[in-house]
Amino acid sequence: MPRLFVGLELSPDTKRALARAQDKLAAHGLSKLSWVDPEKLHLTLKFLGSVDEALLPVLTQNLKDACHGFPASSAVLSNLGCFPTRGQVRVVWAGLEQESPRPLADLAARIDQALMSLGYQKEDRPFSPHITLARARKPIALDTRSIIDAAKLEAIAASWKLLSLFESKMSPTGSEYRVIESFELS
Repeated sequence: MPRLFVGLELSPDTKRALARAQDKLAAHGLSKLSWVDPEKLHLTLKFLGSVDEALLPVLTQNLKDACHGFPASSAVLSNLGCFPTRGQVRVVWAGLEQESPRPLADLAARIDQALMSLGYQKEDRPFSPHITLARARKPIALDTRSIIDAAKLEAIAASWKLLSLFESKMSPTGSEYRVIESFELS
């Protein structure tokens, strides 16, 4: 059964700008992290986990319906953060300005609604859109907050026109992603 997630593909310009941010963070002391290949950068809207292949036709149709009439959008990436926010770092991410996430939250809610008929639950936690820049194979104790503050992310214009259903395969070198189907946002 393939491991799937729903996400937004980023424009080449956005990926290049985020790659520069990754380089800047690495130069400020976060070189021990595994950096996400800029070509793989995306914004996850919903992780589905292992999915029975027999469900793919209905799943893709439901996603297509959820996207119908939803406009392509843009936002500004201007925040850096990490998970967890205290203690040992596992993930470093780029986030959107406070005003930017509303259209994405609406799209995420549409996706949640469209997938409920397939047994997927609505997310319990508030929608917090972000793009993972780096991961730690093991939690790392770093003064990440001061590094992130020192590296300051310059505002990056981000835009997306495609919502995609991705397959994620784990390999010794990290995750490999394959687009199963994409849906154009109008």
